[in-house]
Amino acid sequence: MAFLGLGRYRPELLERTIMKKHGYRMVCGLWLLPDFSEVEAGLREPPRLNHDTVDFHALAHHFSEAFSYGPPTILSVANDTIDQVTIQARLGVVRMPQRGTGDPTCRDFGQAALKMAPLQLETNGVINVRQAWIPLHCLQDRSFAPPPTVVPLFAQSADFEDAMAWFGQCQMVLGIDLIGKMLASAPGAEDDQVGVLPDDLQSALEDIFGCPFENRVILNRLAEDMPPSYVTKAR
Repeated sequence: MAFLGLGRYRPELLERTIMKKHGYRMVCGLWLLPDFSEVEAGLREPPRLNHDTVDFHALAHHFSEAFSYGPPTILSVANDTIDQVTIQARLGVVRMPQRGTGDPTCRDFGQAALKMAPLQLETNGVINVRQAWIPLHCLQDRSFAPPPTVVPLFAQSADFEDAMAWFGQCQMVLGIDLIGKMLASAPGAEDDQVGVLPDDLQSALEDIFGCPFENRVILNRLAEDMPPSYVTKAR
């Protein structure tokens, strides 16, 4: 697999490289599909997740290993995840009268998380978003929650250009070549932005969250710092 010739960066150079500037922060969402086939077959109980016992430091480490291509970028994670009940309620699939409204793309979760993040992220750090996210969850008991559908990760690169290059490399790690699809003469399919989890990362996520996942995945940006003026003027 090619990565635009950039290769892996050296973790020991991260802070030194990014501290030269304020840096550009993003909150990305890794969208997963919990595999409930065994539950539907009656072979196991529906999985529940206690966020108080999740090894989020290990999660951050695995993300740093998987997404270590492109410009140097510091990765941290949130100490919470977003489950399908909230998303389905926001889509109107299930009825949750008290907390069934909001953006189904969960960008409000991303904005709330970005406000909680320090200006300078810590490599493999864990950022406490629990209080900020309580009003946004349909199921507020995070000690007995469904498995994650969206796992947030914080990324900080030296500037906007480096952040976009790093994000493109992450998509290529997942087998999504959006540049190639943009240049292709044939029209794109609806699943152009759906990638595949690397085996090592899929196994790590299943161990950390105690639930099997399908290998299909989407990575998007839920929130980010204000882009440079030349970007905002062009939108």
